[in-house]
Amino acid sequence: MIAIFVTFIAFVSLSAIVEYFEKKAIQNSQVTSLPETDFAVPKITVFAKGALFIAVCLVFLVTLLGYLSFTTAILAGAILLLTRIGMFLQITTAAMLTAPLRLLGAFDLPEFAGAKSAFYFSGTDHKDAWHFHMWEEYLKRSDPNLLLILRERSHFKKECKRNSTVAIYLPNNKALSLVKDRLKERLSAVFYANNSMHNSSVIRLVDEVSHVQLLHGDSDKPPSFHPTAKLYDFLFVAGQMAIDRYRIHDVEIPRERFRIVGRPQVDAIETTQTRSINGSKTVVYMPTWRGFFDDTQFSSLANAAQIVEGILGAGQNITLHFKPHPLSYKDPQWPKFEKEIRQALSTSRDDNSIGVYCKKDTSPFDLYNLADALVTDISSVMIDFLYSGKPFAVVTPTGLSNEEGVEFPSLAACYQINDNLSDVVEAFFDDDVKATERLAVREYAFGDFGRTPGEAFREACDEIIRRCNKED
Repeated sequence: MIAIFVTFIAFVSLSAIVEYFEKKAIQNSQVTSLPETDFAVPKITVFAKGALFIAVCLVFLVTLLGYLSFTTAILAGAILLLTRIGMFLQITTAAMLTAPLRLLGAFDLPEFAGAKSAFYFSGTDHKDAWHFHMWEEYLKRSDPNLLLILRERSHFKKECKRNSTVAIYLPNNKALSLVKDRLKERLSAVFYANNSMHNSSVIRLVDEVSHVQLLHGDSDKPPSFHPTAKLYDFLFVAGQMAIDRYRIHDVEIPRERFRIVGRPQVDAIETTQTRSINGSKTVVYMPTWRGFFDDTQFSSLANAAQIVEGILGAGQNITLHFKPHPLSYKDPQWPKFEKEIRQALSTSRDDNSIGVYCKKDTSPFDLYNLADALVTDISSVMIDFLYSGKPFAVVTPTGLSNEEGVEFPSLAACYQINDNLSDVVEAFFDDDVKATERLAVREYAFGDFGRTPGEAFREACDEIIRRCNKED
């Protein structure tokens, strides 16, 4: 009896494993985030699976009652299990083979019918499509039916769970070629926010629409003046500083392809020139990540612990908030850096200065509003914080001299840190001699300053969408 029971449990467990992998295979055959485009197992197949399970139960029940031998029960159970495996192969094959048809059929759904624009995202180094999240709200003000096109399945799965924007999964150029005509029929524009190597495939295959590069921040780092910008029909930039940056680096792009739109995201930043000068002062330190190449290596992360100690040891009664760039967690040396940084933050000091290690989900914009001053690297963080009008300092990269302000125009707005950290911290809360120059650079960097953040961006989106509206 025990042998029969154990064998029955084994067969049920194997059937459950087959069912699990079948559901995973069906899930992996998803082509959009809409349930209507998922592979539907035929009802007759669902009934057949149920009948097989009941048959297995009956075989072992009659064996338990003595009407069948144990050997016969094993043989019958094996035949039923193999039948279930055969059904598994049929179902998973059908799910895979019908994916192209389901993808094409998606464009007949109402959710696709009103879409005038799409956002394309590819980024194997990113845990999610955070570049899209940065722009989603603002793009949907111009096109509520915005589509999200994703290349990596990990991102697609997460966006299906978020369920905020209709997502399409196009893992390769074959899938993109399949729907290129549908995309060209529907869309007026495709937006991008990084320099992914796969962007060029979309630009090439989905022609007859406007391709717009937004980037995911404005900075003096090479991604903000990369030569691949020439591929796009339009470049949305924060201000004249961004346009001049391309010219400074000999990336020649006609002026008519630029649109000055500001940074809509700064609507979360409070603009003020007042600072805490009594009691504890709040300083935020946000180093950028260490780039893959020398020309993108602007990070102070390797010296972050010493910088933390220098800020907290400046004798200013400071509360220091430390937040690293999200990609820093992937740095091979991150465990070492983190240990040193946490130790420096937790060291007690006579003037009551304290350090705070920010949680991963802490919003940078919340920190900008909390800060009386910022310490960072050459990055989009400094440009965004510039909008607040409050003082900030940049850790000078190795080999960069103070005379290189032409190549790095944003440095004119900030204090530069080399071996003078205590003097810079004192300047934050003393005479702040950079105040006037900082405000001038702010207007240079944000071409829409004085207008409601996001207003110029929406106007530019509306213009691009109208320019190529397929219904006109």
